[in-house]
Amino acid sequence: MNNALTDDATTTADIERLTQALNTAVKLAENTRDNANDALVTSASPVTQEPEVIAAKDNLTTVLADPKSTVAEIAAATTQYTQAVATANVARENVNDAGDKAITAATDVAKEPAVASAITALQTAIANAKTDDKTTTQDIQNAINDLTTATTAANNANTAAETALAQPSSPVTQEPAVISAKQTLTETLADKTSTVAEIKAATDAYTQAITTANAAREVANTAGATAITAANAVKDEPAVAAAIKNLTDTIANAKTDDKTTTEAIQAATDALTAAVTAANNANAAGQAALANDASPVKQESTVQDAKQALVDILAEKN
Repeated sequence: MNNALTDDATTTADIERLTQALNTAVKLAENTRDNANDALVTSASPVTQEPEVIAAKDNLTTVLADPKSTVAEIAAATTQYTQAVATANVARENVNDAGDKAITAATDVAKEPAVASAITALQTAIANAKTDDKTTTQDIQNAINDLTTATTAANNANTAAETALAQPSSPVTQEPAVISAKQTLTETLADKTSTVAEIKAATDAYTQAITTANAAREVANTAGATAITAANAVKDEPAVAAAIKNLTDTIANAKTDDKTTTEAIQAATDALTAAVTAANNANAAGQAALANDASPVKQESTVQDAKQALVDILAEKN
């Protein structure tokens, strides 16, 4: 432009053209700066606090404050800032939608304390992010992750409890400890405010009750079989024979009738043991009596008859 003013070859048209170009450049620069300032003063809420928005805004402010910045640099920084705000708003909408879906997905276990707490935390994060200029989209996402984890844990605990309740508990279904543990688990599962830890504990307790009851049943059955074998020498004695039958029936019934318990087997075993002891004691007493020296009356007919009667009874198997 300066050359044009001193160069004799430069025409008025050239000067007018250059002047117009200068004016256009100045206007463009002014408009570009105005656009940048407008972008900076336009509210970016509710995503003002998003890191990418803060970074883009700081960059635009720095570029705008630098007198050496070109129009292109200012325009690029302005575009970067407005795009960061737009992208952050889309991300916020998406995460809010994901939060609503996570809350809906937690409906079945919403009263489980950890889930209920996570729902409240998520709802608070979503609400705060709209107004406090501190809570970020990432904070909402973190709250969603916490809720999803809590929901999964609660659902898994419930599933494990239902599986435990559905497992076959025969032949110890009727055992008091099994009945009690099952009732506790059923009630714990029905209570929607039960914690995951409480449900897991009740589930484990029920499963363990079945395991323990089965082990006790095996011990009782083995003890019963041992008692029957031990009664072999006096098995024909009526009381012993009756006790053997009762024990045999009790062991068999406990396997199928869902009524007879391990305690009943133990009682039948004890009854057989008592009958065997009584029979053995009677036999021992009889043998001791036969071994007694009956002199000087052993030749008496009444003594001889009594002795023979005792011998016959001891020899009697039926």
